Amino acid sequence: MTWFEEKIEKWKRNLKTFSNEIITEKVMLGNESLLSSNEEERAKWIECALNRMSEFIPDISVRKKIMSSCSCVFTDEFGDEIILELRQEYKKRGKIEDVITRMQDYPDKFAFTIYEDGVIKEKRKPRDPESWAAAKTLKEKIMAACFCPLARSGKVPFPKPFCSCSAGWYAGIWEGILEKPVKAEVIKSLLYGDDSCKFEIIPSV
Repeated sequence: MTWFEEKIEKWKRNLKTFSNEIITEKVMLGNESLLSSNEEERAKWIECALNRMSEFIPDISVRKKIMSSCSCVFTDEFGDEIILELRQEYKKRGKIEDVITRMQDYPDKFAFTIYEDGVIKEKRKPRDPESWAAAKTLKEKIMAACFCPLARSGKVPFPKPFCSCSAGWYAGIWEGILEKPVKAEVIKSLLYGDDSCKFEIIPSV
């Protein structure tokens, strides 16, 4: 199964979990033809599906849960060795600040991270730092910054809550380290017209 197929299947499962079969069918209308579509066509379908989801699921908190559960998973891409190492660091010292310091050993894997007033704050690093430095328009910044091929080929700005998928990425990392639930929120997103991509993660007490 390709990355895109897996993403669509996750979306279907989450829609069924948080809504029902009828709403799922309405939101996913036309997804059968996506495998033969190009990235731009897929991005346009995603945009329309997000708008349909907003129509049939008015509660933004539910839509955020659906999208965050569609996220890619750190351990699927990089294995579980790094997360296990960071988990042991947290168990040993009991301080999130020490985990963040250890994360700096993997600059290509983690964002700019600080811990402040009980909140983990992530500023996402651009996918292509050189292109990011040269970017002048929002579209150029998105092309340089975003890891999602759908977002890079989609409309600017992209409908909310698409980037809750990225919030789910960070939630998965920190839940793996802390071994307890966290709440992850999008604070800023280039796809929403902001100047950067920032996320906040609040560990449960």
